[in-house]
Amino acid sequence: MVVRLPHYNRPKGSEGRDTPMDKARILVVDDDKEIAQAIEKMLAMEGYEVLKAYNGVEALDLLVTYDIQLIILDVMMPKLDGLSTTLKIRESKNIP
Repeated sequence: MVVRLPHYNRPKGSEGRDTPMDKARILVVDDDKEIAQAIEKMLAMEGYEVLKAYNGVEALDLLVTYDIQLIILDVMMPKLDGLSTTLKIRESKNIP
């Protein structure tokens, strides 16, 4: 399955010209570090900015700090599983 996210333009700068384009930011959440790194590598090759978390608690912390456009989330994880993490995220955000 291939998912293509649009790249977002930043607002015009104070000089009235366009500033560089932002990369779509994707959060990869998986307790298996090798899987998370493999997904990161593939997405980075497509030009996306990738953040990684290794459990649901770390993912929630990153969502407070960063503007995320997409989350790829494992279901079976320690501390806070994927389903509980999704429910917690949905309380305040509607990120695919």
